Amino acid sequence: SFLDVGPLVDLLATVLDAPDALSELFARSYAMADDDLLEELWRHDQPETIEILDALGKHLPDKQLAKAARKAALKHRSWMANHQR
Repeated sequence: SFLDVGPLVDLLATVLDAPDALSELFARSYAMADDDLLEELWRHDQPETIEILDALGKHLPDKQLAKAARKAALKHRSWMANHQR
């Protein structure tokens, strides 16, 4: 499990241009996480977070997890819009 999602976002951001590596790294992290990693991710305010969620929604081979990533991206956009007011 992760103490903070920030380092994971940094790590995932380094492989944004390699969808297979991004998917594999996220899937392994997701499997090891104690909590729902996507729930933690959509509430994270690093600028790369939305790019990661969008890429996961497009490229994860697990259809349910990809759909959950797309939903998390929608939540993140709404959450960020409310925090920028």
